[in-house]
Amino acid sequence: HNHMERLCIEMSCTPNDFYEWTPDANKEIAKDQSHKNERVINITKSINNISYENLKIIEKVIAELNNTKG
Repeated sequence: HNHMERLCIEMSCTPNDFYEWTPDANKEIAKDQSHKNERVINITKSINNISYENLKIIEKVIAELNNTKG
């Protein structure tokens, strides 16, 4: 855990940047679980392609949305 944290700090990334889970082709996965995993993988790929500046804007919008819910 400590090594991963140090790597992420040094490389300005998250552990998700090092790993991508792909279901084993030989194992059966429930249909709804398979779609969920595809959605998570697609979202992760999309986020990885967003510039740092745009991520900061998205973070600000999310924070604003969370503040208006209360």
